[in-house]
Amino acid sequence: MDDPGRRTHAKGSGVFISYRREDASGFAGRLHQSLSEYFGPGRVFRDVDTITPGAHFPELISRSLNDCGALVVVIGREWAVDLKGRRRLDDPADWVRVELEAALGRDDVLVVPVLVENAVMPSAADLPESLSPLASRNALEVSDSRWDYDVKRLTDELDAVVGPPGTTWRATLHRWLVPKGALGAVARVLAAAAVLLAMIWGLVLVFRPSPGATPMTGDYNIAVAEFQSVDADGRPVSSPEAHALAQSVHDVLEQQLESIEQGGFDLNLRAPAETGQIRGSTPERRAEAAAAAAERIRADVIVYGTLRADVPNQFTAEFFLSDRQLQNAEELFGQHDLGSVIATTGDIGRNPVIRRDLRDRILGRARALAEFIVGLSYYGANQPEPALGHFEAASRTADWDDRDGKEVLYLFLGNAAGKLDDLDRADASYGRALALNPEYARARLGRAEVLLHRSRGNCESGNVDVDGLRAALSTYGSARSARVQPALSDVPSKVVFGEGRVHLCLSQALVGDNWGDAERAFRQVIDEFRKGNARLREMAGESYADLGFVHLPASGDPNAQDRYRQAAADYQSAIEVTGDDDRKAFFASMRGFIFGRLGDMTRADEAYGLAIRLARDPADRASYEHARRSLTAP
Repeated sequence: MDDPGRRTHAKGSGVFISYRREDASGFAGRLHQSLSEYFGPGRVFRDVDTITPGAHFPELISRSLNDCGALVVVIGREWAVDLKGRRRLDDPADWVRVELEAALGRDDVLVVPVLVENAVMPSAADLPESLSPLASRNALEVSDSRWDYDVKRLTDELDAVVGPPGTTWRATLHRWLVPKGALGAVARVLAAAAVLLAMIWGLVLVFRPSPGATPMTGDYNIAVAEFQSVDADGRPVSSPEAHALAQSVHDVLEQQLESIEQGGFDLNLRAPAETGQIRGSTPERRAEAAAAAAERIRADVIVYGTLRADVPNQFTAEFFLSDRQLQNAEELFGQHDLGSVIATTGDIGRNPVIRRDLRDRILGRARALAEFIVGLSYYGANQPEPALGHFEAASRTADWDDRDGKEVLYLFLGNAAGKLDDLDRADASYGRALALNPEYARARLGRAEVLLHRSRGNCESGNVDVDGLRAALSTYGSARSARVQPALSDVPSKVVFGEGRVHLCLSQALVGDNWGDAERAFRQVIDEFRKGNARLREMAGESYADLGFVHLPASGDPNAQDRYRQAAADYQSAIEVTGDDDRKAFFASMRGFIFGRLGDMTRADEAYGLAIRLARDPADRASYEHARRSLTAP
């Protein structure tokens, strides 16, 4: 790639990723992971993953730019202009502009534009004068569908200036240990020893693990973060009370977990000092930080909180659930409130009685949380019955009153009951959650799911409750408009997916021609996933499969062959996206059925063979084996 801004000798060995969170945070996060895997830890900078708690943001950005050998700027469709048409880069204080001006002003930093989501490279006229050199840089396009290939092209470009993985410091050490010119033996030995010590010390500093950096290794991993403390204006302040509260929560969880039958699971609990702090002025920002930390340390649950150092003091307790163990339970991912805000009547810093009261109220919820976490470990292992028992035990904890924001427990009770097909119990649990918080979007989604499953039958003509399906559509819509939508809960996408399944059922039952509505809904979910929202992976896999069903031809369709081929492609996409082997097996069996209809017995046999290899349930394997034998039956 010929680039007028390219240099031949790197000033630093790091890669700086510049991006807008609201524009391309998903792609930036995935790119950070891929580049870190290639170049090694500590050599790729991205603010969410790299800024440690308490760091001064402008200073750290500036230092990282000084040390980097290349800057990768991730450009999405809203990078230069926001949804209201305002030019973001016209603001001299815009951080993306500041980062780019610093990098473009140096001849020893390679600047590589990376286009995502079909974005186009801005022209010089689209940029402020200080950024106009960016328009002359050749851009690389990175797409989800050919990720590995595109990232390989990018690392090839970066290698020349940053250095390939594992070579930069060794090359530097070798260069200094074998000095050029006629130096005396003593000078060479002293110089080599001094540089060797400096290099070793530098490596110790670079590779010294930060809090929480080491991945957790349990069957189910729980991390308690340092609680942040802010003043009345939301600015971070130091607070020994916040530190003590976090440690107390950890200690109570440790004690409670030891006393609960854990079903043989290895529950790994990490202390606040090891986890670090989850910071942010809004639930969304804190959830983003928690999501990044969960991915980095392989945590399934991160517990965090914010103490507002005001009079009266207020404490907000939250927890984040990653999707690592909760496959096919997308409705539960993301941020949850651990009850409502706890307010004190005085200054906890000066009044030990008030401080003790606040601690006791928080620890009461922590005791319930321990039972809840054990239930989650069963839930993640697809054992809803024992999960339900532990959720119920958590809901009965005397120290946590219904009026103190316990709707989250009833949400999980409803989900576990739904997994057991106990729809009445599920509906009652969602009803209790909504009685406590009528605007709770997740509980409205749960109730819509109950209505769908009660009404769908087998989605054949004369076998559906039409009024019930229409009520499900209405309830999904009410979840979309609910005011309480937890951070990273993806409520809009889940609503669209649910509506798509209702439209599909109505069409299949010949109640109405809703095929187009169903297809648009499933494509919308897929589009959101392909934009970088990895939380929607399993839902996107199901959406591809539902599209395959939409594309199956009706009897007598003159375009049957084309529709079968499109359906086969949809089911192949579903196989590639989903991570669940049983679902992959089912999708493969559908491809076997389709290729059988097309008369392509070789591919049909291969598809059924894949389904048999992937299926974990013996009954499913037997069914696929029977279908495979039927291909050659007389």
